[in-house]
Amino acid sequence: MAPRSAAWKTESGSMNRRRLRSRTVARLMVALVISAAAGYGASTLSSSSAVPIVLRYPTELAVSPKGNLYIGDTGLDQILERLASGSFQVIAGDGCQGFSGDGGSAADAELNSIGDMTFARNGVLYFADGNRIRAISPAGLISTVVGDGSSSRDVANDTPALQASVGYPSGLTIGPDGDLYFTSGSSYQVLRLTTRGTIEVVASSREFTNLGGFLQLYPAELAFDGSGDLYVSTGNHSDSSS
Repeated sequence: MAPRSAAWKTESGSMNRRRLRSRTVARLMVALVISAAAGYGASTLSSSSAVPIVLRYPTELAVSPKGNLYIGDTGLDQILERLASGSFQVIAGDGCQGFSGDGGSAADAELNSIGDMTFARNGVLYFADGNRIRAISPAGLISTVVGDGSSSRDVANDTPALQASVGYPSGLTIGPDGDLYFTSGSSYQVLRLTTRGTIEVVASSREFTNLGGFLQLYPAELAFDGSGDLYVSTGNHSDSSS
């Protein structure tokens, strides 16, 4: 079983993707062994479930501002929160693959294809769901914030977020400005969700942009450093924005 994502906290509580301490590595290895040994074949959880090990195919991880671990399980089509007891609680997904539930309880919604997850500072959980990005409020309500479900065209500046065509968005991260940044797999773009509910093009693989370089091939993952520079991993090199 190969992990596709990893998330952890530093002692100050901030996210750190640069260095893993030996203790963190040990805990991660234990978690992988447990999920590999006991996770496969597990049935879907109900929203009231709180059981020890039920993971089937955990692929996405995020840590909330409160320090709780959230797991996106594409085998269960659910997002789970790991409780202090070691059990799991359903945060989103009724276990049926699809797209439904906006405006209601996230635990009763259908999820299509869980992708990258990230938390905003206010506790909102953003996650990729097929050709859309959805959000779960601290109150547990789900909504779509980006994407019309298609993946057929480039996104232009100031496109209303819900009318944007984003194919399998990934690299979700919150910038120093508090906005959501992500990549679009179909348009090879780095995009930003503005507070106005529109999309701003940050970079494109098809033109020179304010990244100060040319993004080649598929822009995948994003990360900001302490100076506010944005790093973009691509098919053959990484570029940065200063």
